[in-house]
Amino acid sequence: MENDNQRRRSQKQQPVDPTYGHIQPQATEVEKAVLGALMIDKDAYVEVCEILRAESFYEPRHQKIYAAIQQLTGTA
Repeated sequence: MENDNQRRRSQKQQPVDPTYGHIQPQATEVEKAVLGALMIDKDAYVEVCEILRAESFYEPRHQKIYAAIQQLTGTA
């Protein structure tokens, strides 16, 4: 229980969308899973390249990783 409380306190404040007054949707664990799959499976990028863009990722670090994957595949 203490670890959960410490983790919540240490998390940075999430940006609030001024249009609606609430936190934007995010699924960082899913983003990590997608990026992991892209790094493990050489054919995974072909499956998602038409759907995903770097801007599809909420976390800026994940956007950079996806952009690097795009560059490595020559599609950026």
